[in-house]
Amino acid sequence: MLNPSSRILGGLTVLSHSKASHTVALRSQGFDWWFVCRDLWKMCAWRMSEDPRLPLFARATIAAHCGNLKVILMGCTTWADVLWGHLRCVVDVRVEREIRSQIHRTYIDMPEEYWQNE
Repeated sequence: MLNPSSRILGGLTVLSHSKASHTVALRSQGFDWWFVCRDLWKMCAWRMSEDPRLPLFARATIAAHCGNLKVILMGCTTWADVLWGHLRCVVDVRVEREIRSQIHRTYIDMPEEYWQNE
């Protein structure tokens, strides 16, 4: 069985192959394939990071990929970890805001807690 992070990243790999023709069209317009499902992937990662059945450090690793600060902080053991977690989430939210302001389409809503990380 794959660990949770491998399942997420593996899902992205499978998605990229299954959407090959759509990817070519998006790339010709200046987009990379992951923009198509970035919000869906982030929301799935958020929910996985909240799943108490997973080990804490697996959840914290997943949380670092989706900006779930609460779970990242649960896995921190030093002040440097805490600082990195806060900065990682600030950058994540700012990047997400910029993407959403530049690419106009319907996005899956992230939890309100996500947007408060800035």
